[in-house]
Amino acid sequence: MFWYAEPEEVPAKMQELMGWYRNDTAGMHPLEVAALLHYQFVRIHPFDDGNGRIARLIANYHLIRSSFPPVVIKSADKTNYFNALSKADAGDTGAFIAYFAEQSLWSLDLAIRAAKGEEVEELDDWKKRLDLLKKNTSGEQEVKNKTSQIISERLADSFIPLFEKVVNEMDSFKDLFAISKHDLTFFQQKHCRQREI
Repeated sequence: MFWYAEPEEVPAKMQELMGWYRNDTAGMHPLEVAALLHYQFVRIHPFDDGNGRIARLIANYHLIRSSFPPVVIKSADKTNYFNALSKADAGDTGAFIAYFAEQSLWSLDLAIRAAKGEEVEELDDWKKRLDLLKKNTSGEQEVKNKTSQIISERLADSFIPLFEKVVNEMDSFKDLFAISKHDLTFFQQKHCRQREI
C-alpha cells in the first residue's frame, strides 16, 4: 500500500516539487522531466479527486513549453499506466519514464495520422460511446411500459445511427463482392418498416 502526503505536508511537498522543476531539470530530456513531474505530483496527491488528470495536464504543459507534442494516456491502457506507477512507487522510476515515452510515440503517431487526414478512431471507440450512453441514461427512470413507439424512438436515436455507421464502414469492402445490400427491418407502431441503406 502506498501512502500519499498528509494534508499538512502538501504545501511543503509542492514547494519542493516546484523547486526541483525550476532548479534541477536543466540538463534532462523534456520527456523525462514531464514523466517525473507527473509521477511526483501523483505521489503528493494534493486533491481528493482528479490528481491523475492534473498530473497529465502539468506534464503536457512542460512538453508543449519544450516544443514537444502532448502525451495522451489512453483510458483503455489504465492497467499498464497503474503498473508503471506501482513500479515507480517501488523505486523503479525508469519504468514510468519508459511507459511515458511509449505513450509519447503513440500520441505522436496519432497526431501525424490526424494531420494527414487519416482515420484516428481506435477499434474500440464504439465501446467508449456505448459506456457514455449508458452513463448518461443511468439516471433516467426505468420505462415500465415499453410501447412500440418508445422502442421505435430508441431504435431511431441509437441503434439505427450505429447500423448506418457500420454500413458506411463496410462500404470499403463492397468491391470484393458481386452484390452488396444492407437491410434493416424493425417494427414501428405495429407496422413493419423497412429501411434500405
